[in-house]
Amino acid sequence: QYRVFHNPEPILAWYRPRRYLIPTRVVCSQRVVQIMLQTRLVRPLPQSGACNQAILHKEKIFGVGLDSSEMGNPPSKFKRLFKKALENNFITVAHAGEEGPPKYIWEALKLLNVKRIDHGVQCIKDKKLVEELIKSQIPLTICPLSNIKLKIFKTLKDHNLKKMLDINLMVMVNSD
Repeated sequence: QYRVFHNPEPILAWYRPRRYLIPTRVVCSQRVVQIMLQTRLVRPLPQSGACNQAILHKEKIFGVGLDSSEMGNPPSKFKRLFKKALENNFITVAHAGEEGPPKYIWEALKLLNVKRIDHGVQCIKDKKLVEELIKSQIPLTICPLSNIKLKIFKTLKDHNLKKMLDINLMVMVNSD
């Protein structure tokens, strides 16, 4: 099964009417076998459009995720929207703990009830958080090149991926 992320907010914010978003998803799902779509919410843009569109097309979309710059946009800001997504049986994921502090990972877990943390490299700074992530086996999608580009780490040698693996965090290496 393939999972494709789709960020509808930039399109909504630019110029395309919403009716163009869902047909794109339908064509995509018909062309690739067993493809499931997950709509991503881009932090600085309006929140309501994507979730409402996802609900209208629940048979084609399996999840809702939080995306983009963390600074100034903590997960707690999206609590109401994620509550709505969970009430509609969407799987939830969130970017947390890349630029933002470990507190953002806690918020994503406790307030948004996410099933996966995208990035999460800052978890190492909070021993209790690391213990919780190991115990609950919450996956962390680590994107080393993105972390370098955003200057979270200066070089790949400085990256904490190996340490995360060594302490048995459930990490997956990804591109962003």
